[in-house]
Amino acid sequence: MKYFWFFVLIFPLLSFGFLREGTSEFEFFAGSHLGDTFVVHRENNFEEEKELNDSFLLGMRGSYFFEEHFAIEFTLAGTQSDTTDGDNFDVYYYHGNLLFQFGEGAFSPFFTIGIGVTTLRYPKYDIYMEKHNISDTEFSWNWGGGFKIYFTDNFAFRTDLRAYFINLNKNNDCWNDNDCWRWEEDLVTTEISFGFVFKF
Repeated sequence: MKYFWFFVLIFPLLSFGFLREGTSEFEFFAGSHLGDTFVVHRENNFEEEKELNDSFLLGMRGSYFFEEHFAIEFTLAGTQSDTTDGDNFDVYYYHGNLLFQFGEGAFSPFFTIGIGVTTLRYPKYDIYMEKHNISDTEFSWNWGGGFKIYFTDNFAFRTDLRAYFINLNKNNDCWNDNDCWRWEEDLVTTEISFGFVFKF
């Protein structure tokens, strides 16, 4: 969590400082974070199915167009969610993308794909059934698309639909470890977001 707020504070400064030499855009966005059903193996091979609930997502993006239709883009987003059995489950994304934008008019669709890391925060229970929150950061990648509507040369509305694939470590050794889950499958989540873009 501390890394999330660190990036929230410095991300706009880094983006503007890096992008000021070229055409750049900065976006604040919000939307829905659609969860997924996944299976974990607890200690002693106890299998449990969990479902991550849908939740509210907030984030920001900075883009640099190094060519007329191509941009590199950095995304910071997070959501505080939970599972259907009542456990807190927070998700934070730190991603870099390549974006291809079609056309140059007021309506501009785009496609994007990228990689990064995702931090998951969720509870574990020890042998005394006391709850402990842990943080797990894993490699992830995403792809998706959307469109922008430019109201002026420097201001636009943007919407995104993208899927995140979180590569969870399936090989954790949970034998005799009550504070460990072994993930059975990767976690796939979906972002549906809307935001406002400021162009520099």
